[in-house]
Amino acid sequence: MTANHNALLEAIALAWYSGEPMSVRKAIGISHLGSPATLHKRLAFLRKNGYLEEIAVEGDRRTKFLGLTEKSQNHFKLLGDAMSLHQTLNTDPKACTDETVLGSSDKPVSFISKTRGGSKK
Repeated sequence: MTANHNALLEAIALAWYSGEPMSVRKAIGISHLGSPATLHKRLAFLRKNGYLEEIAVEGDRRTKFLGLTEKSQNHFKLLGDAMSLHQTLNTDPKACTDETVLGSSDKPVSFISKTRGGSKK
């Protein structure tokens, strides 16, 4: 997923979490993120890869809203966890424990070596 896909997904997620799901029409109208044709392709990519789902509006077959899937919600949770860990490491490096590095998945967070000044392998 590119930075452009992420920017579109973030805009949709902000609307979703504020309780006002974004319609497909509104999403392809976000002109600062690209042309309508480009945004339509990005929406198709995000749907195909399981980040978005379309939600039909009862009584209006033309209007569809964009909803976050479990995959996209996990994407934002992991991003939030990584940002929180990064902030913790920058403010109190001694607070770093195996639990903060490994988290609940027992897999090391990939940016740890970069954060500590080492090289990522």
